[in-house]
Amino acid sequence: MKRAACIFALTALTLGQTPHQHHPSSSEELAKRLEDPKVITTGMSSLNAQTGAPYGPSPVVQGANWDFDHLVRLANTPGQGGSDLWPTTTAADGNVYTGWGDGGGFSGASDNTGRVSLGFGRLIGTPPQVKGVNVWGYYPKYAEHPATFCGKPGSMFSTGGVLYAWVSSWFNESAANFVHCAPNPHPAEHRLAWSRDLGATWTLSPWKLDRFRSPLVWACFLNYGADNSNARDRYVHQYWRIQGESGNTYLVRVRVEDLQKDPRVPGVYEFYAGPGPTWSVEISTARPAFVDTNGRGITHVVYDAGLRRFIASVQGRSVGETGLFDAPEPWGPWTTENVLQNIFAIMRRQ
Repeated sequence: MKRAACIFALTALTLGQTPHQHHPSSSEELAKRLEDPKVITTGMSSLNAQTGAPYGPSPVVQGANWDFDHLVRLANTPGQGGSDLWPTTTAADGNVYTGWGDGGGFSGASDNTGRVSLGFGRLIGTPPQVKGVNVWGYYPKYAEHPATFCGKPGSMFSTGGVLYAWVSSWFNESAANFVHCAPNPHPAEHRLAWSRDLGATWTLSPWKLDRFRSPLVWACFLNYGADNSNARDRYVHQYWRIQGESGNTYLVRVRVEDLQKDPRVPGVYEFYAGPGPTWSVEISTARPAFVDTNGRGITHVVYDAGLRRFIASVQGRSVGETGLFDAPEPWGPWTTENVLQNIFAIMRRQ
């Protein structure tokens, strides 16, 4: 698992650029590059493996090219591993915020130095001069503010100046942790965390979703640009999974003012129930928004205002199996930009 975590750290914060391409120095440009798969995948290496794609080719995006020749690696020390996961969102200040699990984040850059079970950071600058800062972690030597609880970060989101993150209960206690954790609970638990001061302090929801008792489990937020600035209404959209199903991803929505409420309370969340679109407060009427019989499910979705398309990344049963899809609406219809059976094998060849 340590090796897998290291690989995640190397890939999740990999930013590609084309030689001789101009890169503005603003944080807004970095935000666009990190939140826009169309921009991140601009490069020289053409990878057109579409094996097993569940949808036809995109009418808008001709393909996705991964430029591994110009990687910028952060939060990793060769031979000492690093942290993993790294969900991102762009906050009201125009900076990209992220979270990591098991390690020292940007400052510790290893499995044990500055280690926390859960940390949050900020990205500053633009590639190749991008810099990562630990905001919430091993304090004061390795972070600006102290971590106060354990877990693993899932998807992140920002709206109204408030940062949100789904947090799971995979604590992974270690003697090196800044905050010492309880044993991993069984079944696993999921809570929502939020920060009103750009990651300096975080609050965990008083409610929790048990992995095997809740029919739905979150997958990711739909990010509509910096601090949700391109949102079309007062709803926050999320993609969820149903326990025991493989390859089906469901779309749910909740009013911004209700986001901190328990999703199990009737009427708080609405479920996509079919074309129209149709929305329902009854989970029994929910219909998948993305289907892949190969077992791939949505893990990240952003709205590209320039293309007027929703761009989703997916992961398959193995860590290296990934793909990019786009659609005119959050519920589809989806089309394929790129599907890779093993992105790590391609990284090693280049």
